[in-house]
Amino acid sequence: MRKLSLFCLCAAFLLAMTGAAQAAGDANLFLGQKDLDNDWDPVDGQMEYGVCLNFGVPDWPVSIAVDILMSSDDTTYSYDYYGYIYDAVLDGETMEIAAGVRKFFNEDTNIQPYVGGGATYVDGEFKVSIVDVPEASISFSDSGFGFWANAGVMFRIGEQFNLGLDVRYSDAEITILDTDIDAGGMHYGVLLGFRWGE
Repeated sequence: MRKLSLFCLCAAFLLAMTGAAQAAGDANLFLGQKDLDNDWDPVDGQMEYGVCLNFGVPDWPVSIAVDILMSSDDTTYSYDYYGYIYDAVLDGETMEIAAGVRKFFNEDTNIQPYVGGGATYVDGEFKVSIVDVPEASISFSDSGFGFWANAGVMFRIGEQFNLGLDVRYSDAEITILDTDIDAGGMHYGVLLGFRWGE
């Protein structure tokens, strides 16, 4: 999933560069945390990063939103297998590709609150690896569709730069080992980026 995540990030930046020649919009890096439900314990508090893009459409009151977010966490534990003590690493990861709309308010000022929402595709994975035995690993993954909603505030710095705060909720169900779990969650983070157009 990490290769797919890297591909999606690169595609998002190319999309932003293409959009820069069109109507007004902005591209922002996201850094924060994603809190999943207890089904993900003990890797339910994950560091998250990604890109959040907004593409303006002439005469539309909202911008088209395209967000790509990745999160991960891991923990190490020991277990006894017939008298042998092994250290293992449990890694949990998610990737979300969200599309929808975002509405900015007070667009004639440098402080612009916003709300947004839409549909999301979520991929989730659990991987267990034995320390010092790289080939001894097993992973379980699934993907699903759901929805997202967010709110925040963007601080426009000068003519080109953004600094923002973002809170998001997403909901999408996946199936791991015949159990349905939610791969969405609460997202909290900061945004840093640039904008183009007027």
